[in-house]
Amino acid sequence: MAFCSRAAAACFAAQLDPTLEEMEEMGKRKLAYEINYLSEGYYVLIKFTSAPEFPAELDRILGITDGVIRSLITRRPE
Repeated sequence: MAFCSRAAAACFAAQLDPTLEEMEEMGKRKLAYEINYLSEGYYVLIKFTSAPEFPAELDRILGITDGVIRSLITRRPE
């Protein structure tokens, strides 16, 4: 399982109690440009519903997790 999947799973188990809708492991892909001398990364797309404060906490956890080189959290239109 990917690093970000483990970090997200730990965060999902937290008190904020989001609802996991879908998790798609896209696998190892070539990055558009090197990040920290790495040219490949493991991509995971996670769709969830949560309280408004959850994305900030998830972003904080992913930011300090070893093995996560980049993350992006966006809000889907309703």
